[in-house]
Amino acid sequence: MCLLSDGPRPNDVLCPLIMYLDRICIDQHGRCSLEPGYATLGIWNVATRNKAEAWRPLGYIPNLYLLSKNENKFRMNSLEKLRMYHEILDAMLASVVKLQSKGGVPFSFTYRGKRYDVNLKVFLMFIIGDTEGHDKLCGRYNSRALQVKRVCRHCDIPTMDCDNAFYPWRHVKPDAVHSLVVSNDLEGLKAMSQHPLKNAFYNSKLDIGGNPRGIHGMTPGEPLHVVDLGLFKYGLEGFFICLGMNPKSKAPCKILMELDSIARRIGRFLSHQSDRELPRTYFPFGVTAGTKLSGHEYQGVLLVVLIMCYMEESRSMFLSKMSVSVLHQWIRLLELLLGWRYWLKKASIPRLEVEQSQLATQNLMMMFKSTVKRNHGNGSKFPKLHLPCHFSENMVDFGVIANVDSGPPESNHKPNAKAPSQHTQMRAESFEVQTAQRYVENLIIDFAADALHIDNTPATKAAILAPDILRGARFVFEISEGCEGDINVVSFEWKSKAISEPYHQQYTDWLTRHVFSKLTPGTRVRGCTEHKRHDKFLFRAHPSYRGHNQWHDWATFDWSGGNIDQVDDRVCIPGQIVFFLEVTEEMVGIDVGGEMILPSTGLFALIESLEDPLPHPGKRSELVVKGSKCLTTKQQKKRRRDGRSVRAPNLYLVPVESIDEPISAIPNLGGDPGDFVFVRPVNTWSDCFSDYIAMCHGSLD
Repeated sequence: MCLLSDGPRPNDVLCPLIMYLDRICIDQHGRCSLEPGYATLGIWNVATRNKAEAWRPLGYIPNLYLLSKNENKFRMNSLEKLRMYHEILDAMLASVVKLQSKGGVPFSFTYRGKRYDVNLKVFLMFIIGDTEGHDKLCGRYNSRALQVKRVCRHCDIPTMDCDNAFYPWRHVKPDAVHSLVVSNDLEGLKAMSQHPLKNAFYNSKLDIGGNPRGIHGMTPGEPLHVVDLGLFKYGLEGFFICLGMNPKSKAPCKILMELDSIARRIGRFLSHQSDRELPRTYFPFGVTAGTKLSGHEYQGVLLVVLIMCYMEESRSMFLSKMSVSVLHQWIRLLELLLGWRYWLKKASIPRLEVEQSQLATQNLMMMFKSTVKRNHGNGSKFPKLHLPCHFSENMVDFGVIANVDSGPPESNHKPNAKAPSQHTQMRAESFEVQTAQRYVENLIIDFAADALHIDNTPATKAAILAPDILRGARFVFEISEGCEGDINVVSFEWKSKAISEPYHQQYTDWLTRHVFSKLTPGTRVRGCTEHKRHDKFLFRAHPSYRGHNQWHDWATFDWSGGNIDQVDDRVCIPGQIVFFLEVTEEMVGIDVGGEMILPSTGLFALIESLEDPLPHPGKRSELVVKGSKCLTTKQQKKRRRDGRSVRAPNLYLVPVESIDEPISAIPNLGGDPGDFVFVRPVNTWSDCFSDYIAMCHGSLD
């Protein structure tokens, strides 16, 4: 059924309907479970659709599996349950069909001072869910056994070829399946791995926007279940098997125990970084113990393992189990998987890049197969290795993958499903009905409160904006005249009584030698431990944060002085922030160690910098790269040619305006003092896969 079969009208506006179906357990034992069918409008942006109040339940599917063992065996088989499932879906979608039959929904709104009266043409665009749920909607077999002919709901790829990303598959069309159902061709349906049932989405009265692939093209794979809980999980398992883990045995492996210990240390280091967009990386139970992790946590595990591939202590462990070439292959795969995952998170991607990503995704899946070399179970013949090959066409149809991500709707289960279900009698036979009643009652109360203009948000005190540029804990350097009357003496004092740990003496000595010795006795120079840039990035520099370990953030500092227009021509070097210092009028014009002259008043950062910028992102170094405060032989020669001491520390007093962006750095365990492993900013990770796309098409060496 075409949306505008009667001809378009000037005030017709397309209004896509997006559904979400997923089963959720309410109690601990799964006795009470819900499978609500939610719907939202595609005319809203992603930020609005991610809110719980943007979704409304069309209905609740009863738990068809709430039967005894004997009842399950003799009363209803799996096919009969699936047929009943689609009958319930058909009843649930009846209200949508009725709405569509009216020709649209009149709607008025005001935009930029002008009133618009439009007619919303509602059609079902796609359905969000997991792989198992989508297969049920398509009427497919749920079995993953190798004896099943087909494994994909989108296309006709055979199960035995699903690990071949370049197999020339063809789309499954609903007409072909429906004709077999009508003719009761059981052998033909078996060859397509389809059940003989009346699919609720084959209803000719249901407007699906003229999608020729029907429900088989309206159930896109999404990153939470396909990538995070699929490829990432299998990839990590393959890496641990390379290190000696037996997938068929629960016997402990010594090297994995040591790996868990290092992973915990890395997680603690990464929890104190200026880049707040890093995924969760601290796992107290380790990363190899098989403890159940949430989908989003696998991104952090992948990052921790990738860092361990660079750290000297863990790298030597890995090389005792695999060759250097194999380790490099794993590094490349882990970097591409992380870059790909964050590329899928992007809010907008050029259409050409989306279309070109098809080849890159196929190459990545083949790299995954050849690197992981999964032999147990079904090996590499599992549907989640094939489903990403449909990501590109799904993005062309439905926009970026964030539109079909099931993470936010799954989080919305708490207010929309769990909260009202807690106010029921928890009886299985009436659980769905009572939950629906509680939901409607809560909705009525919310509407009434909104009509009465009742604000339920707790009252907060108005923030007092202090003109002071200092943030966090504050301290004071006081300059006084020395005993001889010729050398200034500097004392350090915290303004907060709860802090007693001072900064290292070498930094006070350096400031005394280059700055404080040139100030008048009696001068007080203030400093602090925090600074926020652009109301987004918070940088900390504390010797004993909250009475525990030190926290000195890293950042990249722009040394081009803002005189270069091209971003690529800037010189940005990582530096570790020691603390922040307020430069006063008396300090302006002071020559700091012959390196710079303090140009103006304001907040400055004392930093310990690397000698040179980090290498440009390249193969096997796009996300993680090693660096050191220690000078290399080449850097020492350059210093001697420039007349600089090779023993002088790389300490600088720079304005906070020179901070370019945050960067994460942790000590290189097993390396020399001053060696670090750097993690590039999270907002650049997606460039790794963008470069890989260009590389696959020959436009990048």
